[in-house]
Amino acid sequence: MSPNSNPQKVLIIGGTGKSSRAGASTTEPNADNIKPIAFDWFDDKTWIPVFDLGITAVYIVGPQAADMLTPTRSFIDQARLKGTKRFVLQSGSPWEANINGDGAGRPHAYLKQLGDRGEVEWAVLRPTWFQQNFAEQPNHLNSIVDESLIYSATADGRVPWIANTLTGVTGRKIVHKNLSAHELTERWVGFGVPKDYGDMLSAMDTDIKNGSEDRTNRVVLALTGKQPRRFCEFALESKDAWATRV
Repeated sequence: MSPNSNPQKVLIIGGTGKSSRAGASTTEPNADNIKPIAFDWFDDKTWIPVFDLGITAVYIVGPQAADMLTPTRSFIDQARLKGTKRFVLQSGSPWEANINGDGAGRPHAYLKQLGDRGEVEWAVLRPTWFQQNFAEQPNHLNSIVDESLIYSATADGRVPWIANTLTGVTGRKIVHKNLSAHELTERWVGFGVPKDYGDMLSAMDTDIKNGSEDRTNRVVLALTGKQPRRFCEFALESKDAWATRV
């Protein structure tokens, strides 16, 4: 960090996760001012050391809970009391800003309320589903490698083309296994996901089945000046991830 009379301190929650890891990687490779810190959404005692750092901005990845609003609102309010002014929330394309809605749409709405009153600077990222989930998320990665299957409740037409792409890349027949929402929730619970959160994830698959993600836009190009990468390109680059285990 260059000398600065008023250095900025940014908290990146979930620093080893998908988008947080990407954000953290933009820091200087040999920076000596990066400090890992324990943080638990469900234990507000872990928040105290964070606030003591005098953070000026926060990148928020919410908890794995159906009710994301209660802990995130409490954290935001306490952070504001300690002087934090800027908040960026990772949400997702399924969630509109709605204080009475679902998932990250609720803290999105709360930040919007604060921002509309001029009380915070804020932004919300709403990525659609990450291509990397198929190569990094254990529930997909392990089923592809060990069973040559992809499980979802999105019905026919949404995931099968991904299975076909992976078939071409791996040289093995990869098949999409369609589940009911109830079956998918049971699968999530088997991975240790809380049932209410699993229900929410399964409901999002059902929404996809009903066409909620049948859309495209030019946001990536507009913001970055680059065309988004096609899944087939990602799959070719990542094919070693799906190699069968010996």
